[in-house]
Amino acid sequence: MADELPIKKRTPEELEREWYETVYRGDDMPQLTARSIIMGSILGAFLSLQNLYVGLKTGWGLGVAITSCILSFTIWKSLRKVFPRWVRTDMSILENNAMQSTASSAGYSTGGTIVSAISAYLLVNGVHITYGLLSAWVFFLAVLGVTMAIPMKRQMINIERLKFPSGIAAAETLKSLHGVGNDGGESKSAKLLFTFGGTGILIAAIRDWFAWIPALYNTFGSRLAMYTIQFDASMILVGAGALMGMKVCVSILFGAILNWGVLAPMMMEKDVITHPLPYVRSTEDLKFPLTIPAGHALAFEVEKADSTFLIEEGSVKTVVAYPWKQATTYAGLGQLAAALNSPRLPDGAANPLFGNVRVMEPEDAYLRQRLEMRIDSTFKRGYNVETSLTLMDSVAGSSSAGALLSLERGASNLQSPGGFRNIVSWSLWGGAACMVTSGLLAFVFEWRTALRAFSGLKSIFRRRKKGHVEDPLERIEVPGTWFAGGMIFGTIGIVALASIYFQIPVWMALLAVFLSFFLALVACRACGETDTTPVGAMGKITQLTFGAIAPKQMNTNLMSACITAGVADSASDLLTDLKSGYVLGANARKQFLAQFAGIFIGTAVTVPAFFLVVPDVSILGSTKFPAPAAQVWASVARLLSNGFESLHPTARAALVIGGIVGILIPMAERLFPKWRQWIPSAMGLGLAFVLPFYNALSMFLGGVIGLLYAKYRPDNAEQYVVASASGIIAGESLMGIFITLLGAIGWI
Repeated sequence: MADELPIKKRTPEELEREWYETVYRGDDMPQLTARSIIMGSILGAFLSLQNLYVGLKTGWGLGVAITSCILSFTIWKSLRKVFPRWVRTDMSILENNAMQSTASSAGYSTGGTIVSAISAYLLVNGVHITYGLLSAWVFFLAVLGVTMAIPMKRQMINIERLKFPSGIAAAETLKSLHGVGNDGGESKSAKLLFTFGGTGILIAAIRDWFAWIPALYNTFGSRLAMYTIQFDASMILVGAGALMGMKVCVSILFGAILNWGVLAPMMMEKDVITHPLPYVRSTEDLKFPLTIPAGHALAFEVEKADSTFLIEEGSVKTVVAYPWKQATTYAGLGQLAAALNSPRLPDGAANPLFGNVRVMEPEDAYLRQRLEMRIDSTFKRGYNVETSLTLMDSVAGSSSAGALLSLERGASNLQSPGGFRNIVSWSLWGGAACMVTSGLLAFVFEWRTALRAFSGLKSIFRRRKKGHVEDPLERIEVPGTWFAGGMIFGTIGIVALASIYFQIPVWMALLAVFLSFFLALVACRACGETDTTPVGAMGKITQLTFGAIAPKQMNTNLMSACITAGVADSASDLLTDLKSGYVLGANARKQFLAQFAGIFIGTAVTVPAFFLVVPDVSILGSTKFPAPAAQVWASVARLLSNGFESLHPTARAALVIGGIVGILIPMAERLFPKWRQWIPSAMGLGLAFVLPFYNALSMFLGGVIGLLYAKYRPDNAEQYVVASASGIIAGESLMGIFITLLGAIGWI
């Protein structure tokens, strides 16, 4: 292996030449071929859907390199057996390496910001970024990311030889698959991957398609189910728990018990957490000036719980209507909202809506002229909107005027108190604070990494000495002209989109790109040294920076931070893949092209899938897609925009306590390194406050299963646990998103 070469006092040129003479074999076998790109694109397309599904559930993205390597090797072997005339040779080890670069780019780097910053934009604004705009945004971000990694490669990988453990793991997997005289371990890994993948597909089909089993079981009773203390019929997070390790899983379960079992019931009893007000929104844009003809009324029925705990146990129905007895014209949305909120009708009579319905302009009123109506109630628990709201002719009973003002229900019938969406609106503040402060402090503790990153700038951009000795790496390394071209192309694209569509001043957008290079530099070095890319910390640094530069501008805050996070994610992903190629002796220029090719298929698949899976904002924060990463991003943006005074006093206290805990835990790990394994994970504790309890329970069960297997089969535990967990995650998530997409297009 290249990393085993002794490193003494040698010049960079000597180190690179030694690698070229002893390891490089990119000229001896195929590498960048049509079949490697096609296979990588196909696998990357499927794995991008997997990461979209898993990311919306957990906020995390799973590396796809090892999974794609095993899948590609096994599929190609099978094709050779079934179609020997058409498939005559196996893929070379370097072809499979190029394949995993394409798959990794498509399946990971293009979709990372969609489940975080982009979903947060939807949470904050209530509407999607348009399809074309989001596609262009994701594409240009990925271009910037892979381009920024170009000058870092020779310094971090060739000269300093940083580990990039995931890259080495992928290389070792490929060596095992293509090696001679191995023990068949890779064959069993492939069998486990496909077996557990099939199990995951079966579970998703039985649960989501045929509905033969419920998604959630009230194993602990219906009362505790109100606090999400249930059992989940999904194995995705069981597999994720097996990959996380026991420390994180125990921390998540402990935090979940504290939040959902202790704090949530306490806050509900004290009416700190109240049942969410049902709301309705206009289905179409309202065109102003808007004239409502005489004889029309906005009528609907409100069902409220009486003194009982649930609506199902007893309720009172009230019909309210806002009639227009005379034609009335409204100049704008604010005037209409004020009229519906008024205690008096236009003719002076009492307004039946007053006190029952609160009509508001949405936060994005400047983008779309729509109304939002929330049902107010004096009852303590349980609300319901029984009928859809339609402006109708109160005399004829027709809906002829429905095109003028048609409203749809925004809250489900017969809502029960509690529930994930309701409770997490309070609990996320403590959890988000814990994750943000611990991530930032861990980043600060790695100041030496940052210092090394910045001190290496001169080396990164130094000109190679031109002498009589030819530099053999010049023809296989990515040339600097590609870096310059990609930077210009990507920067122009991102800055243009940011300024035109998100109203971010050009200088701010340029500042975000400028900061992205330095933060990506640090993120890539952290990935190389620790195998952890602090994308969350990078995003939060930018959010805090632009929170000071452009206060109370949530979209500027979110999209500027999205640039930083997206660039850091893509850059570190490319360097991890290039490390794998370096260990195997690949041609870096060809591998870069394979990685770049994955951007196109990743964008083409991930963006439309996101629109189909998340058709509107109501999907995010639901029990199916908690979207914890998006919740954290959105909460930071709202806090920076609205200030602490906008929060309930208990939420403010939770914010402070969570922030302190997030600081104390990393400090304790550094002060007491011998006790590190017994100190809880700050990320795990924080995550428990933004995920349902049943997700935390599933992760814990997965951690226990992984621990038990490692105890009884320590020799092959890591290899087989990874294969089994990856298989069930891939199978169930792909089937789950397939069923979701079929439902979205109306086929099932």
